[in-house]
Amino acid sequence: MTALQGRIEPGTVANVLQYLALGRASGRLTLVHEAALQGHVWFDAGRVVCVEARPFRDASALGALLAWDEGRFAFRDGEAPPLRSMDDEVEVLLLKAARRPERLRPALAAAQLGPDAVLAAARSDGNVTVVEASTHAPPGEVLLSLAALHLWRRLDGASSLRQLAEAGGRGVDELVAAAGELMDHGLAEFAWLVVADPRFAEELAREAVDLVGPVGAVIVEDAFHALGLQPHALPVEAVDELLAELGRSFPGVAVSEFMWRAEALRDLFALEPAPLERAR
Repeated sequence: MTALQGRIEPGTVANVLQYLALGRASGRLTLVHEAALQGHVWFDAGRVVCVEARPFRDASALGALLAWDEGRFAFRDGEAPPLRSMDDEVEVLLLKAARRPERLRPALAAAQLGPDAVLAAARSDGNVTVVEASTHAPPGEVLLSLAALHLWRRLDGASSLRQLAEAGGRGVDELVAAAGELMDHGLAEFAWLVVADPRFAEELAREAVDLVGPVGAVIVEDAFHALGLQPHALPVEAVDELLAELGRSFPGVAVSEFMWRAEALRDLFALEPAPLERAR
């Protein structure tokens, strides 16, 4: 297939996916949003075999990418996926994505570097060296301040800058400035804006096991998998959908008690329901 690249406008992502499917393309489609977010879709003979848009993956990741209406895209023929986590037709995935609640699509207009931003370390082709601010960078090296280097080593793609500041005993403003330095050098990228405390998923599984035994952990794990979510990086916006999936999957005799405990955990971890839900 000839090189394919261009700008993202409303409807572009879906159109490009359909074009690649019709052409039975094999390779990687990379999408870059103006807010420094990135996503990747891997094809094999026109079928989607892997999607990444941290912290989402697969169907949920594709749903997030379809909401983009600005940025750029490029397709590289022949690039193999890091793993084959799915094998679906584009049209089927587009139908599934269209049924997802509007509130779960990323609010990209709010994507900005602030205390609640979640960053992940990005790969760099150069070496990272700590020097005085007045020192000039030798060719092939990236020079960072001590604060930026310290932050770069701690980025996990799940903790917000505010959480990292509290854990490290540093000022939030200092870490936001250091994050800006990393972004300028291409050493960090947005993972998501707000994610739940990883202990929330752990406690959900613990409560499930307490009610129905070891199968409870499997139920919780399957719910995350079905939604394309990761327990250690659960977006707060997706908590409602996760609990709804668990409510459908949990054994009938125990579902009421489990949902009561799940709501108590949400309150404990300050994971507020969406405004639409509170208004009901």
